[in-house]
Amino acid sequence: MNNGPLNYTDPSGLAQVDENGDFVVGKGQKAKTPIPESNPVIEEQVKRDKANDDATRHDPGAPEHDNAYYNNKLAEILRNSLGADYGHLRPPTAEEMDCSGTLVYALQEMGFNVPDDLKVADLVSGKIPWIEFYDDVSEERQGQTGVLNFYDFDSGDYVHVNIGVGKYEDEVKAQVVDATEGDWMLVRNTSDFQVVPAQAGSLNQTYIPFSTNSTPGLQASIVWERIPRKAGN
Repeated sequence: MNNGPLNYTDPSGLAQVDENGDFVVGKGQKAKTPIPESNPVIEEQVKRDKANDDATRHDPGAPEHDNAYYNNKLAEILRNSLGADYGHLRPPTAEEMDCSGTLVYALQEMGFNVPDDLKVADLVSGKIPWIEFYDDVSEERQGQTGVLNFYDFDSGDYVHVNIGVGKYEDEVKAQVVDATEGDWMLVRNTSDFQVVPAQAGSLNQTYIPFSTNSTPGLQASIVWERIPRKAGN
């Protein structure tokens, strides 16, 4: 689309949330982004979450409530999935996923019980107990391991998410993993910061900031202890 991440310009500044839970943009203007009223899939997920015993929520081999362990595991799975085709297949697979599907795929691979059809609108709805939003947004935070970055690209609705995967020794800048259709990301291959060559219409890893002209409207972390695990995991 013409108003992609590279040529998007935020006319009002960063989106934030006030004390009443309303999104505000720039100098106190209310943001246009609506929050979905309800989603039966998410409501059922909340019920299952409350019903699960803590003992079923954690990887037995992981330190108890160790967010760093799970964030690193998430990043590992995403980095190992680079090159997957962009597509809306549900459940997402190692061969095909869209932006929200990257999160669904990785969590399911880790043994967590999350709905196959989670979309960006669901993730920003405030109804998922294991997603916790930051009070502000930060360009530097984009690449922190496990950070969820949400974008609306001036559309009035959040339509995109990518995930921070940290910085390895051979990487000058922190990285995000991003599933994007089209070939706009190929221009990043001209930068020395692009360690893994970007491909058109696929799951790519790229350096922060994700766009020189746009900043996430929302950022969130995952509260791992709140996610129920699949039976037998």
